[in-house]
Amino acid sequence: MFNNIVYFFKEGIKPFTKLDYLLYFVVLIGCFFIFQQYSDLTFTTISSSSYFKGHVLDFYEYNKQFHHLYIAYYDDFGSTVTHYMPSTYIFFAILNLPFYLFGIAPDHVTGITPLLLFYNKSMTLIVYFLSTYIFYKIGITAGLDRKKTYIMVIIFITAPIGFFSQIIYGQYDILTVFFMLLGLLSFYKGDKYKYLIYFSIAITFKYHALLFLIPLMLIREKNIFRLAINSLIAVAPLMFYSILYYGSDAFIQDVLHYEGANIFGWLTYFSLILLYLYAYFKNFKKEEVLEWSVFYLTGVVFIVFGLSSWSPQWLLMAMPILALGTVISKHIKKLLVIDIFMMLFYTGHTTLLFPKNVDQDMLNQGIFRSFMPENLNLYLPIGGHIYPFYHMYFYVALFTICLFLHFFLKAPIFRFNYVNEDISGSANHIRLRFIFGLLCFIIPVIISFSAAKYFS
Repeated sequence: MFNNIVYFFKEGIKPFTKLDYLLYFVVLIGCFFIFQQYSDLTFTTISSSSYFKGHVLDFYEYNKQFHHLYIAYYDDFGSTVTHYMPSTYIFFAILNLPFYLFGIAPDHVTGITPLLLFYNKSMTLIVYFLSTYIFYKIGITAGLDRKKTYIMVIIFITAPIGFFSQIIYGQYDILTVFFMLLGLLSFYKGDKYKYLIYFSIAITFKYHALLFLIPLMLIREKNIFRLAINSLIAVAPLMFYSILYYGSDAFIQDVLHYEGANIFGWLTYFSLILLYLYAYFKNFKKEEVLEWSVFYLTGVVFIVFGLSSWSPQWLLMAMPILALGTVISKHIKKLLVIDIFMMLFYTGHTTLLFPKNVDQDMLNQGIFRSFMPENLNLYLPIGGHIYPFYHMYFYVALFTICLFLHFFLKAPIFRFNYVNEDISGSANHIRLRFIFGLLCFIIPVIISFSAAKYFS
């Protein structure tokens, strides 16, 4: 692993240079510290500290009694403080254990310091880069050569939507992605059960992982009885948590019956069933597993994020799948351009969905928060003002079209005849995708900030 990382950054992969890597990390560090969404990471980290106080089986009841402290943040979003399965809170509890031992762990009463907030954000960033290494291993295992695999990794880490979710928004869906990638790596290695175990862990972070696992199971296994056994393995940790906390009314109400999880309509279910049936009945050669698995997984991306409601951070789960499909498609340059428009429509939707939260307001939690005007959210907010068309479904419709194009252009008929076809000519498209994609958010933030500063 270390040798690969050294080669990646010291030697470079043509046509990318050391300057490309340097500029990328300058942008990453700048965005990491300048922006931070306050509520999600803060409340999740604080809630996790309840484990330190011995609140294990009554974890959800204990945290629910502090809900009134955060109602100002969640009243508009119909959310609750603790609506994840325990895995997420266990992760953050482990991260903050040293601070608990020194008596400075985040708490519902004392809150969380900016330093601790960025500490927890930085830990998820480490998982993000660990995930890129696993993604590299997936490319090699799936049959891509070293050069093409590195370009695939670069496409992943420079994906504007993924960069926004992880670096700017500061979310933790990378925990789901990490275990999904471990599962995908095991799948391409041909492990019979290990990929199920990794995906089963991923499911306890975000249920969406199950939807991506199903087509992989249907590729690998056609026997109904064995499929049933595999399904039980996949949901075993989820069932364990559900049984463990089923006596908890708060768990039932805020986790199992959480309204944010009810995002699918009949069209979503119908489309998923059709895709899964096709995956079950379709037979192909062993050497075609990569192209067909990517096609099915991209289909899940299109259906789940194109035909249903979603929160912006969830799209991080789609980024490695889209990157893997992009490098084996003849239409790689078109797909990279489509990603720019995806980020444009994604930003328009997100800033309307979470106004005064996931927009210019994230400057209020960054390192320059003391320089922010008090009326930052009052003058010229991004959603509905800098981005016109106040109805968010206008942007959702255009975003869905982009996802459909990804799905369509990643059909096996559009793959390279030779999987390791040289794609170095797409380097400038990758650069422009990253730059213009980020500018879809950065420029509106600058305009909004400037307006607030001018009128203050």
